Amino acid sequence: MSPCAIAAKSRGSSGPKKPIIPKPDTVEKVDAGKFEIKVASGQKDRRVTPYTITAFTKIYVNNKPSKLEDVQKGMRVNVVSTDGKSASRIDASDYAGTPGDKKK
Repeated sequence: MSPCAIAAKSRGSSGPKKPIIPKPDTVEKVDAGKFEIKVASGQKDRRVTPYTITAFTKIYVNNKPSKLEDVQKGMRVNVVSTDGKSASRIDASDYAGTPGDKKK
């Protein structure tokens, strides 16, 4: 029996499984006074990572150059950091739902 036939047979009649869609990283907290942003990430155990904002950090909201004050809690976010502590670039967007969710 071929490996494909064995895999198909072992699945049973439940049909194909739905893919697991990871939750996007989201803004947990923005503290402009401390020049810090906290980002929640992970699938099951959401962990919060703080990043320091420097004078060289590039910030974009909805693909437009922005300020730290424009980044809000709950936004979908992607943070680029070379050392894991300070952010060199932040890309945030208004909608933090998972793919397939409908925006309200």
